[in-house]
Parts: sequence; structure tokens; C-alpha cells
Amino acid sequence: SFRSAQLSTALTNETCSGAAVFGTSPTLTGSVSLADAANVHISVPLLAGTDHTTTGITATMLAGGTIGAFKVVCIHSVTQEVKEADASAIATARVIGIAPAAISDTASGIILLHGFVRDDTWAWTTGGVFYLSETAGAMTHTAPTTSGAFVQAVGIALSPVVVYINPSLDVIEHA
Repeated sequence: SFRSAQLSTALTNETCSGAAVFGTSPTLTGSVSLADAANVHISVPLLAGTDHTTTGITATMLAGGTIGAFKVVCIHSVTQEVKEADASAIATARVIGIAPAAISDTASGIILLHGFVRDDTWAWTTGGVFYLSETAGAMTHTAPTTSGAFVQAVGIALSPVVVYINPSLDVIEHA
């Protein structure tokens, strides 16, 4: 594991070989480059021990409405804020991620853009693809079938309680 002094030295020298494990969230002011054959590794994607955990790529974003915990979100086309996604209209049918915790209207919060989520209240079918629902913020194993609804795959279930969030850029209107 890296300690603060080692982290500072590694970042100052701009290279780091071997595995680096950070116990805190270091703030980097430049870019991070991976050498050929290097990886960013998530060691426990099934999040075996703890309910309501996430691992992956996140961003802090401004909410354009109240967002519930573990609700999928889209970017509001006018205000550029995140709001709960809904397959009923194209303006809300482009999921970009999921909120690991509730976010109040006009507050900033974390959005998991790509990664793993565990919620012990879920009961997904392992290996099943899940889609944006016509219920705001919800996901479902059944793609919307309502005429005029929009179909977007959001991810896949790794277990009944763990999902891999990887929203498709393809959004198709159901005829």
C-alpha cells in the first residue's frame, strides 16, 4: 500500500510501477496515463460484504429534481442537470448512471457512471440484462413494450443483489 509520502513521490515522479492501493481519495491535478498492458483493477466486483456499496467511475453532478437512492438518471436536455430517467419520453430516456445515495433537488451528488452496485433489496436474475423502466428512476428485466416508449439496456445482473451498470448509448423507440 502507498502512504501519503509514497503517493506524493510517485505522483511527482509521474511513474509508478507495480500495484498501488490508496486508502483515501487522493486528488490528482494532472492526468493519469496507463502504460501499454496496464489496467485499472476493481478487486471485488461482487461487493460480497456490504449492502449499498458501489465501485467504479463516478462524477459529482447537480440534481435537477429529487433523486432517490439507487435510481438511474439522465441529463436534463434543457438545464444540464441529472434527473431520474424514464423510458416514457426521449428527453428522459438516456441513462448515464445511477445515484448510490439520494440527492436533493438543486444539490450536488455522486453518480456512478460505470461500475458495480450492491443493493440487498434487489432480486435480479443472474446474467439477465436490465433496462430503463417506464417508472421514473427504475430498472426492469423486461424491455418497455408501450408504443412510443424507449428501450435502453442499462446493465447486467452479476447476482440477485449486484449489478454491473454499463448504460448502452443505443436508445430505440418502441413502435
